[in-house]
Amino acid sequence: MRFLLPQLLALYCLLSSSLQAAESVSPSALATITRHGFKPGERVELMVTVHNAVHPYIEFIERPAEVTIHSIRRPQSLHLGGEDLWLFRYSIIASRVGDYELSPIKVRDGSFLIQTNPIPLHVSIRGEAPPLTAIELSRGVNIPLSLGTEILKAFPQPTPKLEPSPTPVDERPWSTKVISKTFKELSDFWNYPGK
Repeated sequence: MRFLLPQLLALYCLLSSSLQAAESVSPSALATITRHGFKPGERVELMVTVHNAVHPYIEFIERPAEVTIHSIRRPQSLHLGGEDLWLFRYSIIASRVGDYELSPIKVRDGSFLIQTNPIPLHVSIRGEAPPLTAIELSRGVNIPLSLGTEILKAFPQPTPKLEPSPTPVDERPWSTKVISKTFKELSDFWNYPGK
C-alpha cells in the first residue's frame, strides 16, 4: 500500500498532463473580414483561420439572400512556429444597403466540429463602419462581455452621422406631374399671407 500511493499519484499526474496537452492542441477557428462597413457592390474579404487542424474543410457558409460569397482560392496550409495553420479566403459582396450577420461558420476536421463567432456586416451608401459594440469587441478579442462594456464606457466613440433616406422616384405620367406641380404653386401663391 505504501508503494502503491506514489505510483497512483504519478499516474494521476501523467494522465492530467496528457489531458491538458490534448486540450491545448484541439483545433480552433477564427473568422475575420477586412472591413465591417462597406458599400453595396463592393468586395470585402472574409478570412477563416483554423489552428491545429489536420485537414479542415468548410461545407457551406450560411448567409442572407442579399449577400453573395465566393471562394477566392483553395485552402492554404501554413506551418508557422511549429503550429499548423489553415487559411480559407472568400469574397463577400452585398447587393443592398442594410445590416446583416453571417451565421457562425462551421469547420470540420475529422471528428471535430469548430464554430466561429457570427460576423456583423454593415452596408451603407457611404461605406462607413458602424460604431463598435461591446458584443463585437468581446468576440473580436476574446474577452468577457462585461469587460467589453467597461472598455467602451472608458473610451467613448463618436456618434455616427445619419444617412438620408433616398427620395422615392415619382413614377406618375408627365402630364399628371405638371398639373400637380401647377396646382401646388398656384395654391401657395393664393394662400400667401403677405406682409
